[in-house]
Amino acid sequence: MRPTLADTPAHLLWRALRDGKAKPTALWREAAERHARTGEKLNAYKHWMAETAEAQARAAEAAFAVGVDTGPMQGLPISIKDVYGIKGTPTYAGTARHLPAKYEEEGPIVTALRRQLAVFPGKTHTVPFAFGGIGANAHWGAPWNPWDATHHRGTGGSSSGAGGSLWENSAAVSVGSDAGGSIRMPASLAGIVGLKPSIGRWSGAGAPPLSPSLDCPGPLALSVADVAFGFAAVDPAGLNWPEFWKQIDARPLAGLRIGVGDRYFFEGCGPGIAEAIEATLKELEAKGAILAPVPMPEIEEAVKYMANGSVGVPEGFAIVSTEFKDWVPELDANVWARLKNFGDVSAAEYLSRQRARPGMSARAHARLDGIDVLATPTTAVTAPRLDQVEDREAFRLTTLRIGRNVSCFNVWDMPALSMPVAFDPDRLPIGLQLVAGRRREEHLLACALAIEKALGDIRQRLGRPPMCPA
Repeated sequence: MRPTLADTPAHLLWRALRDGKAKPTALWREAAERHARTGEKLNAYKHWMAETAEAQARAAEAAFAVGVDTGPMQGLPISIKDVYGIKGTPTYAGTARHLPAKYEEEGPIVTALRRQLAVFPGKTHTVPFAFGGIGANAHWGAPWNPWDATHHRGTGGSSSGAGGSLWENSAAVSVGSDAGGSIRMPASLAGIVGLKPSIGRWSGAGAPPLSPSLDCPGPLALSVADVAFGFAAVDPAGLNWPEFWKQIDARPLAGLRIGVGDRYFFEGCGPGIAEAIEATLKELEAKGAILAPVPMPEIEEAVKYMANGSVGVPEGFAIVSTEFKDWVPELDANVWARLKNFGDVSAAEYLSRQRARPGMSARAHARLDGIDVLATPTTAVTAPRLDQVEDREAFRLTTLRIGRNVSCFNVWDMPALSMPVAFDPDRLPIGLQLVAGRRREEHLLACALAIEKALGDIRQRLGRPPMCPA
């Protein structure tokens, strides 16, 4: 029986494609069939690119047939967040109309994937101008969280379509971006794994510069192993996948020093969240990890900083109110309210905020001494029902709770990963967030992989969502 997207992780499909046990055209046609089955309901994609993907799959297969290996992503379906330019495909960035043609130009990430002969099934939904943590989109409809077949729940933003594309198995890896939690919030709410690298590790070129000081492109997938695979394939450091895998796979759980984040991260969480993360950490301790509390009084400063808009919101306000000012009258009111209220600041205030960042980051990094990774709940709540956040104040408060535990690590410039480890009482996924020091992505992935091997990956630990059966 041939390996499939539904039953085989991406990092194992890599080998199956090279051994001839899997074919790019077969994987693409499986992706198309599964999208046809659940795609309309999940609404993960803004653009479905069937004709392009078919041609790419054929090209990848032809290259394999003559012994040409163009890179780890050859022949694998990879979904792309609709902020990144793809030639010949309009970029909407979650708004009501497509952006100027210059935003169809391909940046380094898409270029690297294209050169490896990856297959692009489509561009996934995002919230307008990538500002929002719930995943709502008044223009195109919000993607449907696959963990609740009855109620329309948010998938997390702003990389809101990533989870649906992965769970329907129309993509093996998804590319998102994160300026304040926009990879980790969808990972937590949609029950997938997502990595926010350090600022500048992956180039954000090829997307509108909405929050250039903080924005971090990164991969999402259905396991830590597949996120590591996606990271190695695209990382500009030129990581060799087989060697990188040997490196991170060698890290044992025994002796892993896990810092338990400040009580702030655990207090005020939704039902079962703090308890589930604490139980998971105790489970890891029983299997050989070493737990240590990590007080972080710096969190109060960071929360206030982010609540006032940080530097990312003023940067977003600047580009939207100038280059996209004609979009404002039809822009989602929740998005514009945040941009206007917290982004319309003086140049002196913006520069003051920029000058504050290095000191804030240094003080927080000092707390990581003596531990391998810091652990917290990813989001303080699980996926909200969209009919319960229609009121603007309810929307605002829920957004704050979703982003509360993640945005500080953008300010401090620490790579962070979210992985699902448990369910809340409504059987919605709960994310565990793991954090390391700046530019220590390889170390973070090795630690996260050791934890995943001890706990089981998503399919083993949580199973599949009710809307996406095997």
